Amino acid sequence: MFNSALTPMESAPWLPFLAQGIIGLRDIGSPLDDILRLRQETNDGTILGPRMVVAGPLIQVTVDMLHRRGVDFVKVQDAIPPDIYVAVATQARIDRIPFVGHIPPTVLPEEAPDLRQQSIEHLGGGFWCYRSCKNVEI
Repeated sequence: MFNSALTPMESAPWLPFLAQGIIGLRDIGSPLDDILRLRQETNDGTILGPRMVVAGPLIQVTVDMLHRRGVDFVKVQDAIPPDIYVAVATQARIDRIPFVGHIPPTVLPEEAPDLRQQSIEHLGGGFWCYRSCKNVEI
């Protein structure tokens, strides 16, 4: 399995991979329309190519696309890893679009305003009670 972000521009982009015996590709960020079309053409047998698994656009690209499409804000869920949370916050700041939503349990509530999160919908369920109550004497 070959792991890469590809920019498929030619009509037979997979021949060099196949010639090397690579029969599976894990795409991690190619232009979405291109890579989905090529995967479909490969699956249909229209073109010769390896089996592909596709991740889609990177988080920053997604936030940027949402902004260009005219959304009013970007919502985050609490299940995202902290590095993705920070990436969303960073791109939202660059695009000047508010981000709102949950705070992942691995991010402190006081960090959200520093990252310019506009509203906090949830604090990650029972984890916060454990985290905030574990040192409290009763």
